[in-house]
Amino acid sequence: MKHRLSVFAILLCAVGARAESRCAAMQAVPLKQMTVVSAREVNAGAFQVPHGDPIANVPAFCRVQIKAQPTAESRIGIEVWMPLTAWNGRLLGTGNGGFAGRFAYGSLANGIRQGYATANTDTGTNPEAGYFPSSEVIVDWASRSVHLMTVAAEEITSAFYGTKAKRRYFSGCSSGGQEALTEAQRYPEDYDGILAGAPAHDRVDLHVAALWNWLAVHHGQEVLLTSHDLQLLSNAVTRACPSVGGVVMDPTACRFDPSVLSCKADAKAGECLTPEQIAAVKKIYSGPVNPRTGRQIYPGLSYGSESQWTVLLAPEHGDGSMPYVGLFKAALGNGWKSAAEFRFDEDTEAVEKRLSAQVNATDPNLDAFRAHGGKILLTHGWADPIISPGRTIQYAEKLQQRYGASSDAFVRLYMIPGQAHCGGGPGAARFDSLQALTAWVEEDRAPREITAVDGTGQRSALLCTYPAKPEYRGTGSRVAASAYSCVEPKE
Repeated sequence: MKHRLSVFAILLCAVGARAESRCAAMQAVPLKQMTVVSAREVNAGAFQVPHGDPIANVPAFCRVQIKAQPTAESRIGIEVWMPLTAWNGRLLGTGNGGFAGRFAYGSLANGIRQGYATANTDTGTNPEAGYFPSSEVIVDWASRSVHLMTVAAEEITSAFYGTKAKRRYFSGCSSGGQEALTEAQRYPEDYDGILAGAPAHDRVDLHVAALWNWLAVHHGQEVLLTSHDLQLLSNAVTRACPSVGGVVMDPTACRFDPSVLSCKADAKAGECLTPEQIAAVKKIYSGPVNPRTGRQIYPGLSYGSESQWTVLLAPEHGDGSMPYVGLFKAALGNGWKSAAEFRFDEDTEAVEKRLSAQVNATDPNLDAFRAHGGKILLTHGWADPIISPGRTIQYAEKLQQRYGASSDAFVRLYMIPGQAHCGGGPGAARFDSLQALTAWVEEDRAPREITAVDGTGQRSALLCTYPAKPEYRGTGSRVAASAYSCVEPKE
């Protein structure tokens, strides 16, 4: 009660004041385990990102910067941006990427452009400190930071506008998708609607898969594949698989053996693949396997993603390791440095035992989120070269097994042909997912068939609620969504 009276007193003092004074008053809002370190008005125009390029066309807003310290080792940064005019009455939490250690300023700017009070967190990590100097920082990154961000954003937004947000949404992709599903599983009442794109929700085994794929194309300092080789492979796949305009529409229907590209005696350089290259490609398609037990650790990448595998060709770090080894070091100790030393049996099991319960968001029990009335829109690009779409499908299938046909009432998955990691790729993948989610939450208009477009506007694609798939009607342009219908799989 005392806390609410304090906020009410702040609001009374702000009545009739200029927006700048109202914004400054946010510095006095009391937050448990958190401190407002700055609250100031930012004029409309370009916003200068710290240590980055400016973001153009940002409306005037109140920028509130917060530090959260739920433990002695925590140093969580939070920002809440609130448009000074034309607030739509909603709160939008936004996700971060990778190991974070920074703010997603682009997401903050996009949110307030659409009228949302918008929040983001650096998740409490710091690249200069090696990201995970303690187990508490791991918890901050994996779950606690986003929840505290949400709590702070609700309090600050209510104080600034004098009323609670009517609806709360979260949008994130990759690590942001992990954060999205973590919120639904661990803090089910934080949000009414959640967008989870290409979720890194099976975090531990995802990193094992990333290491597996990276090792597949790196033999010491030698990189086995080039971007030209990948394009050669991609062209062969699109010829062999059901494709439209260079985009594999349904990778699960592909039957492709990379051995067809094996070099013959009269082959010209650059027109075939060596046995070592073919072996590397097969490993990426198959995904990591525990060599002792034969257990499939993580699904392989999909047919049709080959042109995007250039992300695997990056040289190793100066310490002889692949990118994103921080999670392995957190579990196996800083003495572990070289990717080549990783053992896919006992080291995989050790990392899973040490970190899975803390960082994974794979629990299909969404009873509390569903009871709260929450809705989840899942998306994943078939051409993702980083996170296998197969794992997202497996999670959706677990939900369908748990909830049966009723799962469709609160969670839906859309697979996007030709979309790479969280965007890009050769496919038509753009659509207003937040608008679709809002209509579902607020008007009970569940998304069904969705039309996505590409960056040129020259092609479109029909996206279907999984497991339905788009099927060509027999007439019309094959690069137009209107020429397709969503068809449920045959029993």
